[in-house]
Amino acid sequence: MIAAGVLIALEKGRRWPRAKTLSKLEPALGWPDGRLNEMRDEAAASLSTTVEAPLLASAIELHLSTLTAAIDRLPDVQAPDYTPLVTAILTDLRNVERLVADAARTAKGTPAIARTLGRVRQMYGDLMTKAARSPAATLGQRLYATRSATGLTAEEAANAAGVAASAVLELEAGGDVDPVVAAALSRLVSDLNRPDG
Repeated sequence: MIAAGVLIALEKGRRWPRAKTLSKLEPALGWPDGRLNEMRDEAAASLSTTVEAPLLASAIELHLSTLTAAIDRLPDVQAPDYTPLVTAILTDLRNVERLVADAARTAKGTPAIARTLGRVRQMYGDLMTKAARSPAATLGQRLYATRSATGLTAEEAANAAGVAASAVLELEAGGDVDPVVAAALSRLVSDLNRPDG
């Protein structure tokens, strides 16, 4: 059915059999028509992900260097233009985090992506916490910093405030929430920051 040399070349990935040979080989293996081509495509996609992941990590690291420079140029937290500037950087970091998190879910065996994701999240957390110290900090920034300091997840904070967890995440991401929800979260921030806790 298939010459030994052709089979060895196939197994080592050096040569792909002709369609006529595939049509004999797949039934002999008990596989449906086209299964070998599917396996080849899956292997190619896996290899592509393995190659692309380190390149993506390098590109993100380069972008993070730019963001680090922008963070270093921020004025003092007391400055009136601090909050708009830091909010723009935080939005950029959230977008980068989403991109790297998606890559981390699909790229297997790529520690470079995991390291980069950890770095992005650390930068974001540190900057949100610093942003919350500004007199003009947004409620979302103050909520994030308070939640992080008390070790609460978004769901736990939402339960404590009597709101949906999605509202906590939306507010922290700079989005708008219902005024009643915002008031409940503002009360939670005040309650958690009281000295008697």
